[in-house]
Order: sequence, then C-alpha cells, then structure tokens
Amino acid sequence: MAEFNEQLVEEVAKELYITALKNLPPDVKEALQRAYERETGETAKEIFRAILKNIQVAEENSLLICQDTGLPIYFVTLGSQFPVDGAMVARALDNGAKRATLEHPFRGSSTHPLTRVNPQTSVGDGLPVIHWEFDEQADFLDILMVPKGSGSENMSAMQMFIPADGVQALKKFVLDRVVASGSNPCPPGVIGVGIGGTSDLVGMLAKKAIARPIGSRNPDPQLDAME
Repeated sequence: MAEFNEQLVEEVAKELYITALKNLPPDVKEALQRAYERETGETAKEIFRAILKNIQVAEENSLLICQDTGLPIYFVTLGSQFPVDGAMVARALDNGAKRATLEHPFRGSSTHPLTRVNPQTSVGDGLPVIHWEFDEQADFLDILMVPKGSGSENMSAMQMFIPADGVQALKKFVLDRVVASGSNPCPPGVIGVGIGGTSDLVGMLAKKAIARPIGSRNPDPQLDAME
C-alpha cells in the first residue's frame, strides 16, 4: 500500500501549476496548427502565426505562455485504498499553489472581490479551488491542475431552464453566449459546457469539460451528437 507524503503532494501541486502555464498539451497545439492551416483570412492567419510563435518561444525559453496566470483549480481523485488525510491534501495544494506563485515567480491573479487587495500568492479564502472525487478501486491519489484564466472565467455564464425549454434552448444559450463573449476570452478558445443538476455542479462540469482532449467525444450518444 502506498504511503502519503504531504511534502511530495505540495511539490507536485507547485510543479503542475507552473507546467500548466508553460506547456500547452500536444492536442491543443495540434488543434491550433490545424486551424492555422485551414484559415483563409490573412489577418486571422497572421494572428495564428503569432500564437504559434508565442508557444514556441515560451517552450524554448521556459517562459509563461501568457501573463494571465489564472485562478488555481485542482481536481483531486482519492482512491479508497490510498491512506490519506483529505485535510493534509488540501493544505499541500494550498501551499503548492502559493509556492509556484512566489518561487517561479509569476503574477498572482487573485484579489479580494470587494477590497481588491491582491496578496500576490494566488491563494486565499476559497482558493485554490479543489474538486473532490473518489474511486473505490484505486490505491492512488490523482491530481489534475487547471489554471482558469481570468479573461475566460469572466465570460462564464449560467442559465436555469425548465424541462419544457428542451434541447434547442440549451444550444441557443451556448451559441448566444459564445457570440456575446466575442474576443474577450482571448480566442481561440475551448468551450466547456455543463448540463443538469445544481448551479455549482454545472460550473464544475464545464471546467472539467475543457480539460478533455481536443476532438474527444462524449460517451453519451445524445451528447456526442450535440457536440
């Protein structure tokens, strides 16, 4: 049976935050390259060239891809057979996110919603955001880090529907929101959609959706067709 090492989890939380800000996953880079190749508008093509060059320079020089370092969000899966104290995991993630901000260093994007005081640590009341899941069969701890950029987070929206509204209302809401957001969330973007349940649940589902590999399909046939 594995043993829990709080210092190791803290170090992993720190490195995941930094890595997520420096290295785009291969599927995202490939999607950008494909978009560049099929683009016919010269202005748009030039923007794609700048984006791809920016990624290349960041990787070659170990730089941040964007100055917006986002709000730290961790998705944690705890295995039932893994000996761990959840409070210790939360503390390790908090310390890891703080260390990433201070030791890299990069700009802390989190501020108090009313006083606007920014501790420049990326952590505070409610941060980092931690979503917990559990696996009865697993004997490990799994951590997924998603730094949610403030520009894209500001474009988040939610609508409560009644059953009579139907699927077309869901589609219209998503498309209307994309059009209304325009270039504010720094395009090109990945659209994450959560459907069903409570308001807090759909927000989490939408964030989880953006972490899926580009081009992957929902295993539910109806949702696959909607995508």
